[in-house]
Amino acid sequence: MPLERIKELIVSDEDLLFVINTEIELIQDFCSQEKLQNLAPILKIIDSNSTMQIAPLGEGESFNKSTERRRVLQEIGAHFRSHWGKEVFPAIVILTSEAWLKAFEQEKPPQEYHRAPSDYPDAIDTIVIQAITLVKSSPEDAEGKPRAGMGVLEIKKRKPYIRTKSYIDPSVFPVSPNNTDLLNHFFLGWFKQGLTEQN
Repeated sequence: MPLERIKELIVSDEDLLFVINTEIELIQDFCSQEKLQNLAPILKIIDSNSTMQIAPLGEGESFNKSTERRRVLQEIGAHFRSHWGKEVFPAIVILTSEAWLKAFEQEKPPQEYHRAPSDYPDAIDTIVIQAITLVKSSPEDAEGKPRAGMGVLEIKKRKPYIRTKSYIDPSVFPVSPNNTDLLNHFFLGWFKQGLTEQN
């Protein structure tokens, strides 16, 4: 998509929250109806034509390894860029996956937390729903306004099947390497593929 058309796209904060809340409702319904013990990760992309594309990420075992997740998302971003061409842009990217969450004390130095969150007895078993957009939030914005949102469902039990409850209500925040690392890699793959095609 030419840069001038990317600049025309608008995704408000309300739009982003609506997408996340809709995904949360879908996940809760899906878990209750399908009687799952594990939820496979899934990536959804709403493009600039308002079409949703879905990219299953397997059973999650390899995807949940941090190095694998980054590589996989870069590959998917590149794949969509090569198949869509420059005329279509990913307006919103949504990632839903299981994750262990652990609250860390800010006073302690980072090197004290050298274990994975799942290694801590007080870690919380969750389903995390993340979404990211790079486009404007309103017509008044002069350029794109990268933002992300996240909602979290706590997995209360897995047997006989998953039961969840809301743990963190969805909110919107600026994109940064710390809070949107995985989804940043989707766009990294998308933009790198575009550069490759230009050379």
